[in-house]
Formats: sequence, structure tokens, C-alpha cells
Amino acid sequence: MNRLFQTIALFVATACFVWVGVLWHWQTTQRDMSEEDIAVYLVALPLTLFALALLGRWAWRGAVRQAHEREASAAAVPCPAPTLITPDETERRATLQLLAAHLNCPAGDSPAAVLKAAEEGAPRPELDPVLRDDDGLPLMTARIRDLDADALDLDAAEEAVRARAAARQYEALRPEMRRALAALQRPLENTLAALRPWRERLGLEDAPSGPASQSMLRLLPLWPPNWTANETAVARQWLLAQLQAAELVAPHRIAELPLAPGCGWLEAERVVRTLEREDRADLLLVTACHSDIGDASVLRLQAEGRLFTSRTATRPIAGEAAATLVLAPASWPIATEDGLPVHLHRAAIVARDKSIDADGRTGAQAAQTCVEQALASGLFAPEAIAAAVHDADQHTPRAAEALTTLLNGLPHLQPADDMRQTGMLNGQAGVAAPLLVIALAAHQAQHLGRPCLALSVDDTRLRLALVARPAASDPTAATQAPA
Repeated sequence: MNRLFQTIALFVATACFVWVGVLWHWQTTQRDMSEEDIAVYLVALPLTLFALALLGRWAWRGAVRQAHEREASAAAVPCPAPTLITPDETERRATLQLLAAHLNCPAGDSPAAVLKAAEEGAPRPELDPVLRDDDGLPLMTARIRDLDADALDLDAAEEAVRARAAARQYEALRPEMRRALAALQRPLENTLAALRPWRERLGLEDAPSGPASQSMLRLLPLWPPNWTANETAVARQWLLAQLQAAELVAPHRIAELPLAPGCGWLEAERVVRTLEREDRADLLLVTACHSDIGDASVLRLQAEGRLFTSRTATRPIAGEAAATLVLAPASWPIATEDGLPVHLHRAAIVARDKSIDADGRTGAQAAQTCVEQALASGLFAPEAIAAAVHDADQHTPRAAEALTTLLNGLPHLQPADDMRQTGMLNGQAGVAAPLLVIALAAHQAQHLGRPCLALSVDDTRLRLALVARPAASDPTAATQAPA
């Protein structure tokens, strides 16, 4: 409706401008207008100028959209895919332990709840009660229900950042940034509670002498790349305050790690394998949160042509999510026999040759290569995989990409029974997407007692695949792929 009003206003302004000029010209020259003059100057000329104005406006909007797309592609340059297969069989089978995984997203606040919603075909995202597109029409979004961003206490963190930002202008926090941190709070609290069995190893209680008493909690926060420096700094202060308030880890035993953009999971794997090589008994806490539920994000996504609207019905739905994972080397001791951890094999990450949202035919080669490399990293034959979890939605090319990949790579799985599709419930999850599918696949592996595959296609270019298997299962007993 707004676009219709804008078009009418543009036509009226153009016509009035032309008519005033023409009438002034005839009045000053004192000429009489013939019927031909009236048709040409008062009808044809305004229509021609109006058409040229529309074409110019269309060309300008197209140029702006292409510029945004180029900027987004340049900002999201993917990390090169690692060479996952090596001649060393021990390195091929190297795993890391997943001690805890918690999440919060529109489909549920636990892996079990999300998988159940996907299995039952829970209601899809609904029309947003607040947000509108540039035509004034309601948007389809995926909100976390009952998320109270106003209850999030960021005063201390903001004050600390303001004090350090005296030399530069401090920017107010956007509502979507607050929503993302509010979504992260519950998974973080649940994860810290799950770490209490190892409390003495982390330095707040008396611990025996030796390497175990030197354990640290390494922190790898994955903040959205579009957050400002002030927002990231406030989030970092808030996260450190949450860890200290939990009284789980001594402050001097918390080490925050820098993050190279776009390489979150690769960095997590690298850190854990380095700890194992150096025989260090440390834990790695990986956190991620994301929200596009806000006016600023809606405007940005629509300008980039990456938002589901009435005119772009094959683009992602704005969503929000958060997840926390605790990773440890394979040598880390288990807390109890009843809570055996899940082992994660080396992930495969491959970049598409072009954005999945670009025009043209959708290819699945990058995702298929991911699945092949993920199976090969653990010497799994396709038949050894009991189930798959992926985050494709239902209306973008991601759906065809994920389904084609899984049907070709794991032909024994039935889409309705053995594959869980979560993107249609959660919308786009940003930096939290890989952590979500890994947490869900790990839950499936523990529940089924067999290896399960995680496949993430949420990103515009990067594709991730990973095999999770329960600790109790013996990978040598599974059917193995040829070396």
C-alpha cells in the first residue's frame, strides 16, 4: 500500500511540475493552446517524464540492492574448507566430546522439544504482530515466544563499555541485539548447571594436585557479524559477568578466545585438538546467538533482497536462536556412567560457488561434498547413519539442496521418518545455525544409540556436515567405508 501511495505521489508531482511550466510558458508568450498542444504538453509530456522517473527509480533501487549484496558477500567471505582426509587412520577417527548442549529457538528450548516439533509438523512461523515490510504489510517471522528482552540486565555491561568508549561515540543497543542475548540466557544457565560435576577441576573447590587442578574454561563466543563494536563489547561484558556470577569457574581460569569471522566451528575444533595434543585438561564453551526480529534488521535484509515478503517469497524468514555447547578432548573424564557424552567427528565445511539466494539453478554439489567428507572422516559407510537433522526451510532453494543431498548421500533414510527439518520452524538462525543442528544430531545419536548426521545449509554459502555418535557405540563395529 505504501508503494502505491508513493507511485501516485510521484505521478502527481511530475504532472504538476510539467503543467505549471507549460502554463507559465504559454502565459508569457500569450499563445493560444491548440488541441494538439494540450495533448502533447499536458498529457503526453507528463506521462513520458513520469515513466522516465519510474525507470530511474527502479534502476536506482536495483543498483542499491546489488551493492548491498556485494557488500554482504564480501563481508561473509568463507574460510577455505579444510582437507579432512589424511593417510593417518588415527587422525581420521579423531573425535571430541560434547559434554553439554542447550538451545533456545522458536521451535522449543531443548533438543528434545525441537525434534518433537519437527516430527509432528508443528505450526510454521506466523505473521509478525509488529514488524512490517516497506509496503506496510505484515511480515512472516519466527519469534521465540515469551522472550522478555526488557528483563535482561545490561546496565553494568553498558556502563563499562561507555567508560571505555569515551573517545568515540557510544551507540545505543538495537532491540534485536537485546533479544539475541535474552535468548542466550537460558541455554547459558542450563549449561553452567550441567558443568557443576566438574566444579573442583575448574578451581573453585579444593582439587588434587596435578594436571587436573590446572583446568581452564576457554570461551569462544560467536557474535553476529553485523553487530557493532559497542554491541559486541557489551555482549562480551555480560557473558563474562554471567560466568562469574555462576561461581563455577575461578575468574583467572576463564580464557576468552578471539574469533576469525566465518570460522566458528573450525576454530572450536582446532582449539580442542590443540588441547589434546598439548595434553591440557581444559574445556571449551562455545556460545552463539542471533536475532533479526527488529526494524533495523528488517530494513537491512529487505534492502539486500534476503527477506521473505509478498514480493520475495523464496527468501528466508527472519528468525532468532541461541545455543551453547561444551566441548572437551577425548581424554576428559565423564561425570557419571549414566550421562555418557556424545562424540563428534571432524566436521566438513565447504563453500558454494555462489549464494543459495542468487538467481539461477540451485546446485547441491557443495553440500554433497560435505556429507561425503563427514562420513569419510569417521570411516562411516552411509548405512551406518541412523538419522539426519538439517536446518533447511521449506520455501527457499535450501529445501531442494538439503533433500537432494541427503537422498543421494544417505539413500537408505526415509525423509518422513529419519530426517528432521528444523529451518521451517525456526526461520534463519545466523551464527547459531551450525550449533543448533549439531546439538540436535547429538541428541538423536544418544537417543537412538547410533551415529547421526548434522547438515547445516542456513548460511548463504557455507555448508557444514558432521557425524555425531554416542560414546557407548564402537565405530569399528559399524559398517565402514573403504579407506
